[in-house]
Amino acid sequence: MLANLIQLRHGNQKSAVWVPRSLACLLLTLVSLGSATAQPADTSKPIADLPASEDPDRPQRPSTPEESESPTIKGVIAAFDAPKGATRLAPDARLWIDKPNRRVIVDGYVAVQEGLLEMFACPAGTKEHESAVAVLARSQYVHAALLAVGATPGRPVQFQPKFSPPTGDRIAIWVLWRDKEGKRHRAKAQEWICKTGTKEQLNTDFVFAGSQWWTDPRSGRDFYSADDGDLICVSNFASATLDVPIESSKDAEYLEFSACTENMPPRGTPIRMVMIPVSPALNAKPADKEKAGEAKPADKPAADAKLDADLDSLGPKDSPATQPTTPDAGSDS
Repeated sequence: MLANLIQLRHGNQKSAVWVPRSLACLLLTLVSLGSATAQPADTSKPIADLPASEDPDRPQRPSTPEESESPTIKGVIAAFDAPKGATRLAPDARLWIDKPNRRVIVDGYVAVQEGLLEMFACPAGTKEHESAVAVLARSQYVHAALLAVGATPGRPVQFQPKFSPPTGDRIAIWVLWRDKEGKRHRAKAQEWICKTGTKEQLNTDFVFAGSQWWTDPRSGRDFYSADDGDLICVSNFASATLDVPIESSKDAEYLEFSACTENMPPRGTPIRMVMIPVSPALNAKPADKEKAGEAKPADKPAADAKLDADLDSLGPKDSPATQPTTPDAGSDS
């Protein structure tokens, strides 16, 4: 697989990760942010040339969310202004990078308000039937955005020869929305995920596992596995971009988590998701200091001193109450 070496810095520490040339090309567009340095690839195939799925019958997507005819996507765009001081990653995604505050911001909508979950978030038009939210960005774009704000991926879950939980920098995630009366709300992602059959909320952070790339031997094209849906998982998948660092079954009859219906707005409600890498000092703790099944969520991300005000500034527009729309089957992103 063709790849570039991307150097990532956390303070005085430097680490390196290998990424395919297409993802490296996307990161090179962020040089002005001072977020990463990379050696140019031998070719510059645009990342947009890589399909989100190998399915040739998948409907053609509009070039940008703004061109979509979907009422749901139009509602998302109407609900949120572009975040001030942030840089949009790609025209075909509602995804921004706020380098000074180490934030990744992505817009979307509630996909599942009631029922079993395999994902907290998926790209729109993929696994919306088993994901709490759908976002208007490909998983590979979110991966690139996290790299750009200084997060370091680990590795996805391993099932053989024995279970080994996913690893990577811990990522704190918030959701912002406005209710039907027009009141603003925000919640941590864990508040929308309950242990199945209970009101007990998810009690672990998400980790930046990093998914995986593979090359189709017939076409030579590179594919990012999580683009088919596995963006932020609550069931363990080897293809996950983000996952939970505990053992969590993906078998339908044993799914461990469900939507916390009473904490969530209705299906179709526009949302903004904010992702912040947890302080590097916390990520540096030895893995043997906490058992995988007891990994507790981090209370304080790096920019916590101004977090409340910052999140408020990213919230929905000062506009009339938000009316949710029913997501379209196979919504385009």
